Amino acid sequence: MTRIILSLVCLILGVSAYAQKPEDLIAELRKAAADAHVVVEYSFSAFDGGVTVEDSGVVEAQDGMWVLKGRRIEIHTADGATWILDKDSKEAVVEPAWTYDDLVNFHNSAISSGHAPEIKVHKMTSLPLKETSYFIPALGSDWVVTDLR
Repeated sequence: MTRIILSLVCLILGVSAYAQKPEDLIAELRKAAADAHVVVEYSFSAFDGGVTVEDSGVVEAQDGMWVLKGRRIEIHTADGATWILDKDSKEAVVEPAWTYDDLVNFHNSAISSGHAPEIKVHKMTSLPLKETSYFIPALGSDWVVTDLR
């Protein structure tokens, strides 16, 4: 679970290559996503518990909603909930919605524990706004869902 959360935090906080503090990165993302659908293509690597964690994918953010589509996981935040999806095992965990402040706090915790990620933002674009339903995953009956809300 830590690697999944680290994936999201790395990506969301990696939107800007020039901002130094997590608070600045979150402020930039909030500003960009306030009136547009922001799409960020990324890759990252981090050292977590003796293992190097690498991923690449796309994050799409709009207002307080986002979806991260990595190689193995997807994380959706919208409509009062956050869905963490393991696509390979078809398992989902649903938690109360994560806020941008939650991401800053988690990132600060990761840095203090020595798990600071190396992030590369390959492309960032702005698109017209999407409906809220775009950010909510559609899961079939073959998914195992653990709802922790």
